[in-house]
Amino acid sequence: AFSSMEKGIRALTVDKDNSPKWDPKTCEEVDDSKLELVFQPFEERLELTIPVTEEQRWDGKYETSAYAN
Repeated sequence: AFSSMEKGIRALTVDKDNSPKWDPKTCEEVDDSKLELVFQPFEERLELTIPVTEEQRWDGKYETSAYAN
C-alpha cells in the first residue's frame, strides 16, 4: 500500500493527471495522533548532531553512521 505522499508524487510525476488521491482528503480530517508522530524525536543514534568545532565536523562518516544500514 502506498502512502499519501507516494500517491501524490505518482499523480504529479508518473500519471501527470494532477489529481492525487490523498488520505485524509482535507487537513481538517488529519487526526492529532498522526500529526504528533511527525514531531516525535528520533532515537539517540539517529538524531542530527551539529558539530561545535572544526575537528568535530570530520569525526563521523556516512559509511559508519546509523544511516548506512
